[in-house]
Amino acid sequence: MPLGSARFGLISLGISDSLEKIEAQTLSDDTAVDFDNLGTGYKAHLFICNNIHMDDNKDQNLRTKVGGSVQSNADDYFRAFDNQYTDNNWYEDKDPHLDRLRLNAEVGGYSPECWNAYIYMFNALDSTRYTFFTQSNNIIAFNGVLNNRYGAGAYQETDALSGVQFYPSSGYMRSGTITLYGIRNS
Repeated sequence: MPLGSARFGLISLGISDSLEKIEAQTLSDDTAVDFDNLGTGYKAHLFICNNIHMDDNKDQNLRTKVGGSVQSNADDYFRAFDNQYTDNNWYEDKDPHLDRLRLNAEVGGYSPECWNAYIYMFNALDSTRYTFFTQSNNIIAFNGVLNNRYGAGAYQETDALSGVQFYPSSGYMRSGTITLYGIRNS
């Protein structure tokens, strides 16, 4: 997703504060990618995931970090997503009791199968509120079908986060980039 589209999304949400690049990571056969610097003074964060290739038919997940430790208790996360496929299949994906936030399911591993997304994260630096996520994804699944996935999730603890980890259900994230931006309080 072009950065201009992400800025347009911020404006449409009524967020006109500055968007500041914190870090970009290029994937190369990684079992996990950690963002351990969320900066200070940001009211929200934006992850732009571009052209992520994974091993075939794997889920893409996210976990938060508190004090440098990955948070993976059985009821730490919940999600609710709508999934639309180009083969006219549609379904809801929701679960209130998770040990991770599943971002995508069954991502394909062969060219051109991949996923792209923008993921907003709210309240990550606030120890008095849950951390909420909203996202929009486009995926070419393991069977070659295009999937549009959008929805929300949360880390259901009132902790200030120290980082975020992206990881596949098994195997590797073969290539692509994930860029983290902070949305500065004005």
